[in-house]
Amino acid sequence: MTIPGAAKTAKLVRMDERSEDSRPDWLWRLARVRYSEGVDPAGSLRSPAGLVEGTAMRIRVTLIVSGVFAFAAAAALAADKPKLVDEERALQELRPLERHTYVLTLEAEWGLKGKDKLRPAEDKVYFVNLFFPDGGVYSHRVLGAPVFGRGSDKYLDYPERVERGQAVADPQFMKGEVRCLVPDYQLVRHGIAKGGDFSVVVSVDDAATAIDAKNVITQPIEIHWPIKGRPVQTKPVRTSHSPPEPPDEFPGK
Repeated sequence: MTIPGAAKTAKLVRMDERSEDSRPDWLWRLARVRYSEGVDPAGSLRSPAGLVEGTAMRIRVTLIVSGVFAFAAAAALAADKPKLVDEERALQELRPLERHTYVLTLEAEWGLKGKDKLRPAEDKVYFVNLFFPDGGVYSHRVLGAPVFGRGSDKYLDYPERVERGQAVADPQFMKGEVRCLVPDYQLVRHGIAKGGDFSVVVSVDDAATAIDAKNVITQPIEIHWPIKGRPVQTKPVRTSHSPPEPPDEFPGK
């Protein structure tokens, strides 16, 4: 008469009866871990349930280690990207179509002396992306990017103009000036109008769908809202890259 499972049980018992030197190293490492957790290692290694539990534990450890390495790789990749710096300049206030919008001016690292190698290409389309804590994203093209129309081509979209060489990136952006639109309705929609943080990154070719997307070209900078203690003005904020103001004209006679 054959007892179901007897062969498997006998095989496991025979494995337990082997000498310590003949067992695989991973098996003894698992036994030591199980013993440190207050579980009888012999019982765990003898029973099928113990082997399954040990395998699950190894899978969990492997996933954790893989996650750590992936996070470290992502952090190293982000560290190679230029930074965005908030130099605490004044905010510009806009009211397009009766909507309240602020313009936050940041400084890109490629605008600093000796950082020319970080400057992005001129023949690309760039986007400023705001990532909110609820997972929402608001993106807009870099402000001030000139578009040149030629005949019927004036109906082309901006990326098509770039491909045809009819548009270039904003010169002020290429110098390191990054202006971010912060619409009031977006702050309300994402629940930080009265207080909260959002992150800003710059992307190329298209709006970013994730803060670590492949087309993101800058490190994220975290902004706390509302920004207190700064003047608010309706004129564009001047930076070190702004052209000099024209001299005052003599009063008419």
